[in-house]
Amino acid sequence: MGSKVSSNGMPDLSFGQRFRIQSLRGSQYSVCLLSVGKGDSGIYIRLEDGRVARLDKRRLKWDTFEPLDPTGEPPVHAGDEVLVECSSGTLRGTLLENVNDEVSLRLPIGSDLKLPRGDVSELFLLFRARDLKPGDGVILKSRSGNEYRGSVRSLVAGRRLVMTLTNGGEASLRLSKIDLSSIMVPIPIPLDSLSVAG
Repeated sequence: MGSKVSSNGMPDLSFGQRFRIQSLRGSQYSVCLLSVGKGDSGIYIRLEDGRVARLDKRRLKWDTFEPLDPTGEPPVHAGDEVLVECSSGTLRGTLLENVNDEVSLRLPIGSDLKLPRGDVSELFLLFRARDLKPGDGVILKSRSGNEYRGSVRSLVAGRRLVMTLTNGGEASLRLSKIDLSSIMVPIPIPLDSLSVAG
């Protein structure tokens, strides 16, 4: 059960793939892949204990990569915080159950909503990032309440975050003006890779 390997030694990974790998420091991880980020943003994974995390691609020993058998557990499941793009616009909430023929959400206002799977154009798992890296997709709010969504172009340590916004514009934000508790990285989830099983 081999994987194609790129020039940097990293195998060709796919959503939902389970594998074991060691870090350069010797830590061992058994994970389920969610997404390979752009630029320096790393790989987003679900650990065996269910937590979502990010690993730095450059700090992994790819020669220790070992594919694991699937467990049957979906990579995205009830309790995950998600962002949904659908015919009603952009919705944010918590999954009430595993994605099936419907996407069931609890919205922040406390009401529940069931969306037919066909009405959902995009699904993102929201990851509360402790740090940001160039290439990260990001959603955040300023202290004054304005929301920004886009990707990180550059980060000047302790001073400024420069973003390319999803609407094509650019934002240069002073870190002191950002509500740091609001920072989320939206991890794209390929809907067609989620089985429609119960």
